[in-house]
Amino acid sequence: MLGDMTRIRWGVLGCARIADQSVIPAIKASGNGMLQAVASRDAARAQACAAKHGAVTAHASYEALLADPQVDAVYLPLPTALHAPWALKAIAARKPVLVEKPFATSAAEAQQVLDAGRAAGVPVGEAYMYHFHPVTRRVVELVRQGAIGKPELVRATFGVEIKPGDFRWQADAGGGALADLGCYCAGIARLLIGEEPASVASRARFQDGVDATLTGLLSFPSGAQAFFGCSMATAFDCSYEVFGPAGRIRVDRGGMVTWPGEAFTIQVWDAAGQRTETIPAANHYQLMVEAFAAGLRGGPAYPITAAETLGNLRTLDALLADARAHH
Repeated sequence: MLGDMTRIRWGVLGCARIADQSVIPAIKASGNGMLQAVASRDAARAQACAAKHGAVTAHASYEALLADPQVDAVYLPLPTALHAPWALKAIAARKPVLVEKPFATSAAEAQQVLDAGRAAGVPVGEAYMYHFHPVTRRVVELVRQGAIGKPELVRATFGVEIKPGDFRWQADAGGGALADLGCYCAGIARLLIGEEPASVASRARFQDGVDATLTGLLSFPSGAQAFFGCSMATAFDCSYEVFGPAGRIRVDRGGMVTWPGEAFTIQVWDAAGQRTETIPAANHYQLMVEAFAAGLRGGPAYPITAAETLGNLRTLDALLADARAHH
């Protein structure tokens, strides 16, 4: 724990788009954090990012940021294949680290990082920001309250056109539609049904060694089912729906990702009929980094647990293995 420090001083490893557009602004807006340092292997890029966002320090290497005594915690938004190696280096440097989703390229790799963090007493977390959005929290609340009865079926879709050259088209970078997009679909299904799947099935179209489009079926011990589709080669859609014997709930136009600064709606069909609930605007990235920083200062533990991270990655591992087996 970092005691009674007024603000957690964040260092960001890399100047990726997710960091530049979402996470760094969230850190700057947070009530318990500040942007201390950014790092890039390109010194000019690090300087430009620091100047743009007002970071105190620009480092020309990731190692230099991890060695910076003024950095209290690290955000790691690098390509997926680099998550585990650099998380382990952050742990070795005794820097708490918040790792962009997916946490690692496999559950086994994630277990190695989580074990290292536990052994060293260094907090480690996965950055799944949708968990923190009031949209997600309201849907979960409605389901837990029994608004639609026991969840029986979840449907989710996440598709977007990702241009050639992006790391997500590179197998050695940990790319693929499932890792980048389907991870949300599997995650929301597990969250709403409240169980780990007993079995999975999956089919995919592979391109350049990665799954370009993938569909998955999750079967849960209770008998509940979930199915989803994800693609890096379609027009944008990001939505999900949960069905029970007493009704259904639909989240459209953003669903698992949403956008900071905009209100969202939830469509509910229950015993009272159909209604629309409007959820006020919120910055879920800001809520996420505040939650991680609060845990470092002795507040509530970061709510995305190691069990949640491992559960989702085990599901993704099984889905991808089945898709490859039938390719």
